Order: sequence, then structure tokens, then C-alpha cells
Amino acid sequence: MQENPYQSSRMRDKRRKEKKIKLILAIFIFAVLILGLIYITNASFLRIQQIVVNETEHANRVEVEDLIKTQLEGRYLGLFAKSNALIFSRSKISRAIKNNYSSIEKVDVDLKGLSTIDVELTEYISTALWCDVPVTPSNVSLYEGSESADSEEAQSIKSSAIPQVLNSFNNANCYFVNEDGVVFAKTEYDKSSEVIKTFGFIEVDPLKQSYANKKTFHNLIEFVKLLRRLNITADEIWTNDGEVYAIVTKERVKIYIDGEGDILEIFDNLETVIKRDAINQAQFANIDYIDLRFGNRVFYKLK
Repeated sequence: MQENPYQSSRMRDKRRKEKKIKLILAIFIFAVLILGLIYITNASFLRIQQIVVNETEHANRVEVEDLIKTQLEGRYLGLFAKSNALIFSRSKISRAIKNNYSSIEKVDVDLKGLSTIDVELTEYISTALWCDVPVTPSNVSLYEGSESADSEEAQSIKSSAIPQVLNSFNNANCYFVNEDGVVFAKTEYDKSSEVIKTFGFIEVDPLKQSYANKKTFHNLIEFVKLLRRLNITADEIWTNDGEVYAIVTKERVKIYIDGEGDILEIFDNLETVIKRDAINQAQFANIDYIDLRFGNRVFYKLK
């Protein structure tokens, strides 16, 4: 049986009309949705009107609030208000604060109601200070007259990497350093402070710079703590190249260590020498330096 060509043509026209109506309807619905979103995102009752930031020690609260305001200005795609309580970007605010304030470790952004955002800032805790005293290689001749080594072996060891330790560094600019060795905020130098002071290696703007890699810095701080077991108090760390470090005690005794070495092994070697040579506290104060960079070969020299 042959298909009626007239009826087929009518069916095709009907289907085309139905598709056209559906397309028009879809465009209309999409337009209504877009207009609705534009209205909602620009509605005054959904716009952020207040920003609350907690007080911090290093970051200025008012400046942080102003920074957040700039992040809420303008529109996405020129249509949707960035200050809308439903679509404002928490991650963008957090990123902007961390980029502009090196002291900030964490940013917690919460929406309170429909017009207020509450921003809780957490700053880094200081583990040490870094001071901008230039550190150069030491020009002293090490190992001459040193103990625990014959002269031929001692003279074969180069001392070019040893940092020169200064006894006076007035008018130095100092900065707080967090537990991972990263500089995060400027501070005043307090000579009486017992906090560990670090020197050298950083040559550019110190903020956000690392005094040492995370592992090495942890080792340095751990070594200072271990020294207390021997009634040795150290409060300075010096380096010229970020490889050899001079740990300086209250008595101005310099303890040279390799930042990449095994800290427990280094400490054990020091403890062994002190016990073996029966070095008491009074005798320890008369030592110029102790070099612990070469495993169980420990060199030390009297002042």
C-alpha cells in the first residue's frame, strides 16, 4: 500500500512546528531563568552589607576588611553581583588574604544571615626570629690546635663553608619565623629575648622566604632542644650557604653541623665527646668551636 504523499507532507510540517514551538519555549524558559538569576543576585536583601574580621597581631583588621570589599565588587560575566550572599567566592577571599598577608595561616569565611560574612583569621605562631645581618664565610683557620684529630687529617678539611659569627648586631631588622622555617612578619629586635635567632642565607625581601627547607629547619630546632639535655643553651643559628650551620650557645661556643645530617646521630657524637673528655660546664665555656659535620670524627678547639 502506497503512503499518501500529501499526508506525509502534513506530518513533516506538523513536526517542524512542534520543534519550533519547543525551541521557542526552551529559549523563553532559559531567558526567564537568567533574568530571575540576575534579579536574585542583584537583590538588595541578598547583598552582603557587613564584613566582620577578628583582631590579629600582625594583619591590620581594617585593611583586611577593605581587601575583602574589593573582592566583592563587580559582577560575574557582567551580570551576577559578586557581593550576593548565595554566590560570593569564599576561596577567592581566602586566597586574596593569604597572598597579601604573609602572617595568615588559615582563613575561615562564614555567612551570617543573608547580609553578613564573618572572617576568622589564624596567624602563624613564631618559632624563631630571622635577622638581616649579612653572613659571610669565616676567614679563620679552623683545626689548628684542635682536639680529637691529628694535624694531617684536620688540615685536609676545608673551612670555606663555615659562617662567620658576629658578636654584635645592633640595629638589625628582625622577622618572625614559623615552625616550617618561613618568615612571616616583621618585629623589633629584643636583645634580652631568649627566642632562637637565625641569620644568613636569605638575601631578598624575607617575607614568605624560607630560612631552610622544612626538614632541615625542623632538625635545627630539634638539635637546639636536644642540647638542653647536656645543660647547653643555644639561642642563635648562623649559615652562609644553607648547608653548614653554626649553632651558637650562650657562652658563644660555636657548634658546626651539617643541615642534612642525622640530628640524633650528631647529638650522640657530641654527647660522647663531652662524656669521654669529661668536659664540664666551666670547661665548655672555654671552647671556641665544636665541629660535628664528619660523623664520629669530632673536632673542637679551645679559645
